[in-house]
Amino acid sequence: MNGPTILGKGDELLQVDFLGANINGQQINATSFKVDGVSGFLKDLSLLPLAAFQISGGTFYGTDVSVRFLPSIALGDLGKFSFFGIGFIHNPGVWLKDPLPLDVGVGYFTQTMSVGDIFSSTANQFGLYASKTFGAVVSVTPYAGLTYETSTTTLKYAYEYDTQAGPQKANFEFDLKGNNGVGFTIGAALNLVIVDLTIDYKLAATKTVSAGLVFGF
Repeated sequence: MNGPTILGKGDELLQVDFLGANINGQQINATSFKVDGVSGFLKDLSLLPLAAFQISGGTFYGTDVSVRFLPSIALGDLGKFSFFGIGFIHNPGVWLKDPLPLDVGVGYFTQTMSVGDIFSSTANQFGLYASKTFGAVVSVTPYAGLTYETSTTTLKYAYEYDTQAGPQKANFEFDLKGNNGVGFTIGAALNLVIVDLTIDYKLAATKTVSAGLVFGF
């Protein structure tokens, strides 16, 4: 069985190669067929932009907690798209008598993206971060992070077809492990009183550029 994922081409269909089997005493010959309606949806995108809301709270004993989310979006027959993530960063410097020359933090973040019942992807990130703020009312904060990441994508769907033994239903489900591993992030934040502008670049197996607009009160 081979074919596109949700990111695949719209004109590429799922190809099923059946090697033959004995079902309820009936020998079913080997066959190959394409599954209509099971094709790529996002046209083989090489770039997938994603925006989300984020709410952060802290600091509580050196710990900040963040929640990311998007309202559910209906995608026709595919079902609803949803996105949710939660994580924290802890600054161990709060337990030290003398301040460190840099703000450091250790953190964990997890997020899940799903489309109906056919697609879900979960990513986890453990990280060590460092930053330094220059300025007062208006300031600039360069930062860097070293992370270890894992991800799993699950695809599943059911297909009904006719055979010599009568109608059959095949349930397909498989997991894909992400090629994540270690990543390095470098970026900066411009702090303008109650508004922060951030931008960073992550060097990893999957490279990403992130930008943010943060309101703080």
